[in-house]
Parts: sequence; structure tokens; C-alpha cells
Amino acid sequence: MLVIGLALGSATALAGPDKFGSGRGLPPEFAAFDKDGNGVLSEEEKAALKAAIEEQRKAFLAKYDTNKDGVLSPEELAVAKADREAAELAEKTATFAKIDTSGDGKLSEAELAAWMTGASAERVKATLTRMDTDKDGFVSLAEFTAKPEGPKHPPGGQGQPPRPHRGRR
Repeated sequence: MLVIGLALGSATALAGPDKFGSGRGLPPEFAAFDKDGNGVLSEEEKAALKAAIEEQRKAFLAKYDTNKDGVLSPEELAVAKADREAAELAEKTATFAKIDTSGDGKLSEAELAAWMTGASAERVKATLTRMDTDKDGFVSLAEFTAKPEGPKHPPGGQGQPPRPHRGRR
């Protein structure tokens, strides 16, 4: 639902005559709707994008709104989240299998370098070091699919105090 809302908000933000992102063109998610390829969504193209987003929203509700009340309960949202996480894990596992050209179940620095086309040797080494949490010199499937750690700075941002609590105590 968040993605749908962000996409709809972004589509609305594209109403101006300028290209998205100061001349960088449309984000890939929107480029398919730019039928004339000019890097700007016309009113007709924006309408098509909004219709597609609405169809995605309806499909999402049809799949997860099990009691058909038009609102996702916390339980229904939990099912949607679990499905999304399972799909992400499957995608990461498939990517791991493609990178693991030796088939030994672990990614070497050479395999990472081949996958990270154009990356410097330093960047490949830094990626290996970051992902190799058990420090054995390889990236296992578990390390590759692990969720990244949260922020290493306080909730208010690096060097910023945490936001004050605004609710009742």
C-alpha cells in the first residue's frame, strides 16, 4: 500500500512541465507510461499511470482483504507483509544462485567481482567485508539474504537529538 501511495503521489508531482529529477528523466517505474518517450508524463499518460495504480490497489485488496470490508486489518496486513518478505527471500535466493557460479553455496570475492560489473576492487572487497558477518572470507546464502542492520545513529539522525515525545505520558 505504501508503494501505491508513493507512486500516486509521485505521479501527481510530475504534473509540471519539467522533467522528473532535473533532467534525469522518469524513474523506471513510470517510464513504461511515457508513450511518446519525451521524459515527461502528459495528462493522458498520467491518467494511464493512475489507472494502473488503482488496478494494483484493487488487486492488493482483493488478495488480502479476506473479510471484504474494504480495509486491511492488522492481521491482513501481517499476511501481506509475510508474503512480500517471502517473495523478497525467493528473489534474493535466486540472485545468490546466479552469482554462485561455482555452485559451492558461498560467494567468493571473484564471484562478487564478476557480478558487480564495473565496480572497483576496493568496492568489491568492501562489499565482501560488509556482508561476510562470520569473517570466513565468503558470503553464505544466510549472509546474503540477511536483513541489513538498522541505522547506526540515534533516532533523531546522526548528530541530532532524538525527537521529543508528543503524546500523553
